[in-house]
Amino acid sequence: MPDLLSSDTNDEITVWDVRGESRQDDRFLSVAERTSRACADVGWKFEVFAGLSARASLNLRWLSGARRPPEWLPTTQDLVRSVVLDGAVISDVIDGDDVGRHLTASMWHLIWTGQIAIDLDERWTRLTAIKWCEVSC
Repeated sequence: MPDLLSSDTNDEITVWDVRGESRQDDRFLSVAERTSRACADVGWKFEVFAGLSARASLNLRWLSGARRPPEWLPTTQDLVRSVVLDGAVISDVIDGDDVGRHLTASMWHLIWTGQIAIDLDERWTRLTAIKWCEVSC
């Protein structure tokens, strides 16, 4: 039995089944295949979520510290957007920042909210690629 149903910003419905790879036996895979077909019949997506990699899990834990919007976000968001709109690396934001690190804090929050895309499975450095997401990444 699936674990979660989600609806994205485009009203696309996804049914999720959460099961680690080591627990995906033949019976589970058979049920997942039937569930996938049933979802497709009604125009929904079906996904099996096997878990995050250790790196992605740690990156998300660290990033959760930026979940609250900084008070200056309304004045910095457009500037951060202009820096990363056509693709950038983390240092493009950091190097253009002021002493208070307002742009950097805004960047991390915008990554947390999904406005800026970053590879969660990558080791983040100053050269890690980031990009602005107009609607959804």
